Amino acid sequence: MLSSLQLKASYRSNRDHLLLDFYIPCLQEAALYSRAVGYFTSSVLSLAARGLRSFISKRGQMRLVASPYFNSEDVEAIKKGYKKREEVISQALARGLLEGFESHVVRDRLGFLAWMIGEGLLDIKIAVLEEGDSVGLYHEKIGVFEDREGNRVAFTGSANESAGGLLSNFESIQVFRSWVTSDTERIAPLLADFDDLWNNRTRSLSIYEFPDAVRRELLKLRPKNLPEIDPEETSTRSHSFTESKNLGYPRVPKTLDIRDYQKKAVENWFAAGGRGLFRMATGTGKTVAALALMTQLYRALQKENRGLVTIVVCPFKHLVSQWAEQAEKFDILPIKCMESRQSWLNQLSESVSAVRDGHFPFLLGITTTSTFQGTAFQDVLQRIRSNVLLIADEVHNMGAENLRQSLPENAEFRLGLSATPERWFDEAGTQSILDYFGKVVFELGLAQAIAIGALTKYDYFPHLVEFTSEELSEYLDICAQIGRLSFVGESDTEATDDRVKLLLIKRAGLIGMARNKLPKLVEVLAPLRSTTHNLVYCGSGNVEVRDDESMRQVDAAVSLLGNTLRMRVNSYTAETYLEERDHLREQFAAGALQALVAIRCLDEGVDIPETRRAFILASSTNPKQFIQRRGRILRLAKGKDLAEIHDFLVTPSLESLTDDLFAVERKLLRRELLRVVEFAKLADNGPQAMATLLPLRSRFNLLDVG
Repeated sequence: MLSSLQLKASYRSNRDHLLLDFYIPCLQEAALYSRAVGYFTSSVLSLAARGLRSFISKRGQMRLVASPYFNSEDVEAIKKGYKKREEVISQALARGLLEGFESHVVRDRLGFLAWMIGEGLLDIKIAVLEEGDSVGLYHEKIGVFEDREGNRVAFTGSANESAGGLLSNFESIQVFRSWVTSDTERIAPLLADFDDLWNNRTRSLSIYEFPDAVRRELLKLRPKNLPEIDPEETSTRSHSFTESKNLGYPRVPKTLDIRDYQKKAVENWFAAGGRGLFRMATGTGKTVAALALMTQLYRALQKENRGLVTIVVCPFKHLVSQWAEQAEKFDILPIKCMESRQSWLNQLSESVSAVRDGHFPFLLGITTTSTFQGTAFQDVLQRIRSNVLLIADEVHNMGAENLRQSLPENAEFRLGLSATPERWFDEAGTQSILDYFGKVVFELGLAQAIAIGALTKYDYFPHLVEFTSEELSEYLDICAQIGRLSFVGESDTEATDDRVKLLLIKRAGLIGMARNKLPKLVEVLAPLRSTTHNLVYCGSGNVEVRDDESMRQVDAAVSLLGNTLRMRVNSYTAETYLEERDHLREQFAAGALQALVAIRCLDEGVDIPETRRAFILASSTNPKQFIQRRGRILRLAKGKDLAEIHDFLVTPSLESLTDDLFAVERKLLRRELLRVVEFAKLADNGPQAMATLLPLRSRFNLLDVG
């Protein structure tokens, strides 16, 4: 029985083995397994097959719900009525089934599912979010085990997997047990949700039977004999590198137009001796300029029969993927070094040796800052004897103490990329970047980028929001504490500084999470509810949604836009897995998803040029953040002539401020206005935007700002 298992309330990859500790024990006791797994792609679909060997041996029954991944052509076909919806769904499912086959775990797990279909033990249904002539995303993740005595175990959580990292992903799930009193309130809605889903009773969702054509394709994967153990329990297969593998040789594609300013950047770098920084506005093509530079350097070295090892370091995994996509356009097959070292270490080591020994003339490795500073990567880096080009994307990150100590001295050629290479309040870190990479050799500011058509023009709309009475009381109390600490004796300076910093952080959080921002967002977006390509930036904290109830601002925003305005919306956070991020961005670009609500993971490097409007609910005073956000919104896209930036500013009541608090608030507001002025001065409607704030600036005697 399931109730005999000693199950925990949650499982997490850093402390648990999800397969051995959770999936297999539950499946050994279950008679029915109901699973909503998300997208119907081979890699994600295979997740549903975890630990099924023992389940199949007892003739357990499985119900599986998945959703097709629609690309832009699918969405257009449905909107225009080119094909029947069922035909488009079938084609999307067939396409998804082919993804991820480079992973043996994917193939083996799908074999389990195919075996169950053939034996009549598995029923699959397809969920599609439909509204009029449009289709959207369904990627809920629910699982329910049920034994013959009626005991149930429900789980939900991150449990999503990418094609390249099935053995190394970091996952977490929440578990609810029907025999535990404290779990009953949580398990009942999950059971009801799946039951409604399976029986086509979920509003806005349509449930389709699994197409016969796709069923036949899946059955082709059925193994002759059922494996004796789950594929994850087998040893990892070797995908060792061989000298015959061609990693590609860089060349600029004929279809790519390298802009004059990008050519000038490359020219300046060579003139500076092969070192330097590109300070280029976000969205102006730093990646393409860097790859063109790398190609030119490779050609120059080849004339002397010298090879080139290029290492690109990115702050995030999704940027590694974006660099790899761009590199492939230059005829390069890069080695992506991230997550488990099993997936890259041998290939990188042997490729480095091949370049060193003259078997290959070129190698491109792309990694994250986390992997880059690890012992395994550093060991390989130190063994490189060929010419090395180190490219640091978002180079300001490399000034952090732990990273700058990892920078290799054997890199003869060095390039740093950033719209803001200087580190905020870190002179030592900034200087270390200049010392290692060299000076700024090319600069393209935002004004110039807009003027030459490298970025889109934009309008700027500041929206004023007031605190609630409770928030105002807390805000004034924090300000009063800051004011009192400003007058303590010098002997207490260090301790005072620490307390003031904590108070400033608390006050910034209060401003970012102000309760009235969300109703204001709904008010501003209401006339735009039928539009697409909207991006909402939230803070990382919680916001009060009802008395004594709070939730993350990002979740509250998604709920309001989805339920109140009936918009097709989804969150995009650090918890969103890489494969799912790709799907979300593509759905957003196609217009199937009207809005993305993000925290900070869209601040650096993410390419979503289709964004038409941005709504900034929370922002730091760090110029790097708002400069990068603005540049991301202004990227060029087909049919995009003008972007919009909506900025939400909190203002206290002037009547509530004493003379001392007035001075403190005036100083804070001055800093906020610096960002507003920065946004407004280059906006097409700059004078009108500044006029909106004229009464506020006058009340606080800040007419000199801007």
